[in-house]
Amino acid sequence: MVFTASVRVGPPFAFALIRAWVCSTALSGSSAISMPPDPRNAGRAVLLLPTPRRHSNVTTELDKVKSKIRALTMKTIANGCTEEEALAAMEKVGELLEIYNLELSEVHLSAEPCIKASINLCRRTNPYWAYIFNTIGVFTQTKAWMSKPNVCFYGLEPDVQLAVYLSKLILTAMEAESRRFKQTHTYRRSLRRRHLTRSFQVGLVRRLNDRLEALRPRGKGLVLVKTHHIEKEFAKAHPNTRFRPLRRQAARVNTDAYEAGKAAGDNINLNRPLSGPSTTTTITGYLQ
Repeated sequence: MVFTASVRVGPPFAFALIRAWVCSTALSGSSAISMPPDPRNAGRAVLLLPTPRRHSNVTTELDKVKSKIRALTMKTIANGCTEEEALAAMEKVGELLEIYNLELSEVHLSAEPCIKASINLCRRTNPYWAYIFNTIGVFTQTKAWMSKPNVCFYGLEPDVQLAVYLSKLILTAMEAESRRFKQTHTYRRSLRRRHLTRSFQVGLVRRLNDRLEALRPRGKGLVLVKTHHIEKEFAKAHPNTRFRPLRRQAARVNTDAYEAGKAAGDNINLNRPLSGPSTTTTITGYLQ
């Protein structure tokens, strides 16, 4: 990044003035300021003033240190090193971690790539229960957002896979439980069936949301490090993406249907199977 300043060549005080302006800009931390062009300066000399790169150099140096630490941790007896070489490598790792105030988990985390995944909700509008996806994001330590008609997740690959699995599980469960609710006497005798279905789904999602909230990670150390890493990688991959808060929609509910939905939410198994997420999970369409 360079600053372009049009100056009149000759008087020495002009260069002193520009030097003072550059110093004040660097001290203020600005990195995207440029002087507007002045038509009166046409044909005069142009002086290019480079922006200091101190922060970038520090980041690059820290990345090199992390790469060196990761390489040293690979020097083990199992990988063909002698016991003396392995001990020396571990001693150097401890020394670097102490000097740069790092933790080993942070070093390995910084090398993990991030991915994005999305699920098509087959809707023209954001559902009133869309807040459940934000809770899934917090639970899986991923970044979640709505981009109609999709819900998107961004983070480390295993975490994103878990977020997608939970989302599909909950969506499929809502379809199945809603169909089951429509077979009940309460639903069949009602003249406001759509209202009952909505109330049932509000209760169902509320209960699932509370269960995920209770299970979400509460730690601060590694959780904050991972969050910072994801935000940094997201800013690199999607520099022009901007978000606005998703307003929570208030809903009038039928008490009986709402409580039936909460009870159904207790019966849904949120545990991920040991063999991994099912590839046959499908979303059939509108949930209403």
